Amino acid sequence: MSKDDDRPLYRALEVSSVGIELALSIVLGWLGGSWLDDMAGTAPWLTVTGVLFGVTAGFYALYRVAQKVARRQRQGSGDP
Repeated sequence: MSKDDDRPLYRALEVSSVGIELALSIVLGWLGGSWLDDMAGTAPWLTVTGVLFGVTAGFYALYRVAQKVARRQRQGSGDP
């Protein structure tokens, strides 16, 4: 863990970025699926698939940050 990881501003920015990651993942999945649907003529199936992949990626990012925060709290409290 680097020295910057302990600063409160760094932690707040790290946690607040999850919302941006979630929204961006969904939008990129939607745009990619729409583009593929236009190319393949399979509307709306690839758009739906892209959105589902985006939601999955966004929630995975949320999970990673939650695990990191929980690990820091365990280390700070002295629990194993």
